[in-house]
Amino acid sequence: MQGRVRVYNSGAMIRVSALEAMGGFPEAYWLDYLDHATFASLQENGGGIYLMASSLNHEMSIYLPGKHSDPGNAARQTNQLAAENRFYREHGTLEERVWHRLALAKQALRSALGKHFSEAGRYLRAAVAMDRGQA
Repeated sequence: MQGRVRVYNSGAMIRVSALEAMGGFPEAYWLDYLDHATFASLQENGGGIYLMASSLNHEMSIYLPGKHSDPGNAARQTNQLAAENRFYREHGTLEERVWHRLALAKQALRSALGKHFSEAGRYLRAAVAMDRGQA
């Protein structure tokens, strides 16, 4: 594939030699966005992305319905938002960072309209902290 490609880890494969050549997995990402950061680093170091004609259907755990009030989900969501912000600061273009901040604000509004105020607060804090290196 040509150009910048965002890769989810589900079903992805990477050569050990390619991982070694880029210095291993980016340690700043312990779970969330590790896949994006790994494949962004791979591409930034001249590696290629090849797409197979297959798929893997599954749900991302952070977006499962009915999980808004789950305290474990709140901690996971906070980590996910911090990792997402880090990724866009490190690998995103200016346009992508602006888009990301608007998407966070939009999700905060959706959460508030759905009366998920704690979640809305997490999204708003993430949007404000986006370029300051904070969660």
